[in-house]
Amino acid sequence: MPAVAETLDAVRIATESGYRLGFETDLAQEIFPAGRDEATVRALSARKDEPALLLEWRLKAFWAWQAMEPLLWAAVHHPPIDFQAIRYFAAPKGMKGGEIDR
Repeated sequence: MPAVAETLDAVRIATESGYRLGFETDLAQEIFPAGRDEATVRALSARKDEPALLLEWRLKAFWAWQAMEPLLWAAVHHPPIDFQAIRYFAAPKGMKGGEIDR
């Protein structure tokens, strides 16, 4: 089994090397900043044009998640997940609710 450092190096090389087969489409994107907080949850809900009921449901889920302790799995060793380093929304510009505005 490869060491964690070797695995991280392999992932880094694969993700930073670009697409090798030559086909790429450069799209303008709307990307939320990395991190998860109440403002991100509200922005995501607003971006999707969701009703207030769904925003309230998302906020309750977020607050419940904030109170959770990370699971400790038997005999599995990995660094803790940095949830603040993750981007929780990205879409091509001009998309609304999953469809391209026309």
